[in-house]
Amino acid sequence: MSSIVPTVSARSPRFGLTGLKSVKISYVIVFVLVAFAIIFPLLAPANALTVTPARRFSPPFGATLFGTDNLGRDLGVLVAIGLRTSLVISALVVVISGIIGWLLGAISAYAGGWVDDVLGRIMDAFNTFPGIILAISLTTALGPGFWTLIWVLVAVTWVNYARVIRAGSWL
Repeated sequence: MSSIVPTVSARSPRFGLTGLKSVKISYVIVFVLVAFAIIFPLLAPANALTVTPARRFSPPFGATLFGTDNLGRDLGVLVAIGLRTSLVISALVVVISGIIGWLLGAISAYAGGWVDDVLGRIMDAFNTFPGIILAISLTTALGPGFWTLIWVLVAVTWVNYARVIRAGSWL
C-alpha cells in the first residue's frame, strides 16, 4: 500500500495568498488608497476646505486636481478625508469584532457544556437576522454617531469570527 503525500505548490491555498496575482493587485490597490488618504491632504493648499464662492464648480485639473464643489472646496481633499474616515472605521470594526469573536468563540469551545450551548444560541440569534436589518434597527435605537456606527458593525460581524474560532477548535 502506498501513501500519497500532498505537495504544496505556489497555487495551493496552504502556501499563502501572496502567490496569487489577484491578491497582489489587491495589495497594490489598498496601498494606493491608504497613501492617497494620508498624503493628499498634506499636499493640498492650506485653504482647501475654506468656502470660496469664486472657485465654485471648477473643473478637474483646473485650480485643483479633482475640481471644486458648490462651495468652492477642493474635492480631492474631501475625498481623502472621507477615505481616511472609512479606513479608520473599517480597521476598528475588524479589530474589535475579531477580539470579541475570538474571545467568545474560544470560551465557547474551551468550556463546552452549557456555556457552549448558551453562546451557540446567542450566535444563532444574531445570525437569524439579516445583517443590514440588524444594523438599521440598532442604529435607529442608538442614534447616529461615529462610535454608534462602529459598535453596530461590530454587533453584526463578531459572530463570524466566533463561529470560525469555535469550529476550528474542534479539529
